[in-house]
Amino acid sequence: TGVDAGVEAGMDAGVDAGTDAGVGEVVACADPAGDGSPMDLVWHADPTLVCNDGTPAGYYVRRGHGSCGARRFVIHLQGGGFCFDAASCRERWEGADRAVTHELMTSGAWPPTRAGRGIHSPDPAENPDFHSYWHVYVPYCSSDLWTGDHAGSPATADDDWHFRGGRIFGATIAALDPMGLR
Repeated sequence: TGVDAGVEAGMDAGVDAGTDAGVGEVVACADPAGDGSPMDLVWHADPTLVCNDGTPAGYYVRRGHGSCGARRFVIHLQGGGFCFDAASCRERWEGADRAVTHELMTSGAWPPTRAGRGIHSPDPAENPDFHSYWHVYVPYCSSDLWTGDHAGSPATADDDWHFRGGRIFGATIAALDPMGLR
């Protein structure tokens, strides 16, 4: 993935809690531009970390660099609504808004890399404050507002939806811990 451990323990979510800045104050970095690389897809190895349809869950990450960015993170949890029973999930999967909502229930079409734009851009001209930070983008595919921990049941064909958002979120944060998140 191009991402490795060994980064000094550091800050969270792009804020500085040090003595030179107030707690929670955003500190602009003077770090140089990186190589402009995209975020790489990392699949979770745990087979219980799955999207609604049972496809594997994962996240995109690009390593931080420089004296400031190597120890700070921008973490984006994608949003996208929810479903709560067999009927609402079936509508989300197959309904009139399928072009949008279907993609929020599966990892089947996730590309191997994701370009950074806006707050995720590695370009200091576009993103002067956060270009050098670690960037993590977690695609939403669990339809449970990042709170679920329910496995689908193949015994009931109408209700074979997995809701593992809470577990996916926790595993993503745990995976970032050795990279310097805490």
